[in-house]
Amino acid sequence: MAVTYTELGRYSEALRLEERALAIAEAAFGPDHPSTAVALGNTAATYGDLDRHADAVVLLERALVITETALGADHPNAVWIRRSIAAARRAVTGSDVSELPA
Repeated sequence: MAVTYTELGRYSEALRLEERALAIAEAAFGPDHPSTAVALGNTAATYGDLDRHADAVVLLERALVITETALGADHPNAVWIRRSIAAARRAVTGSDVSELPA
């Protein structure tokens, strides 16, 4: 349903569902499970749709740690997350800086 809301441009409604799915994933699988990392990435994407890029970076960095620990740094999901972090940082700062401004 969140995907449908996103496709309709109803990002706030999509975010509500993404955040709920994230909470369910954390409760069902634990905070360090790859499925939780996927839910973090989905929520981060919706944050990006809402121009909340700094919030997206926080979730993506957490997803990256989980993914690299569970699946390895070269796993395609880890590569995708690193690219997403770079894009979100560019949206916040205008460049691929390693640290976001406070």
